[in-house]
Amino acid sequence: MNPLDAFLLFSSISYFICIFFPKPVTKNVKSRTFERLFMAMSGALLTLNLVLDIRLLWLTYAVIWTIAAGASYLGYTVWNVLWKKEASEAAQMTMFAWDALIAICCLLKF
Repeated sequence: MNPLDAFLLFSSISYFICIFFPKPVTKNVKSRTFERLFMAMSGALLTLNLVLDIRLLWLTYAVIWTIAAGASYLGYTVWNVLWKKEASEAAQMTMFAWDALIAICCLLKF
């Protein structure tokens, strides 16, 4: 397995694991069910295209995860951490970087 596929598979597994966390992973999503569905869909999209390897989907995913990176960077998506009650700048920047890396990996697969 090459490093791109390994990182994308790691990310998709991480999305699936988020479904089982007892607390929400984001602060600003009102419905935990919606959040779980979104995490499952994100993991499934990455996993599915790792199997199918459809070039146009990699480009589409790159756009989606670039938007997600921007949403984290600008604070539209507020990530939940247990060490602070308010938003954590470290968590926001980490998730920006993670989403940006997913987008870059998708572009490299394109």
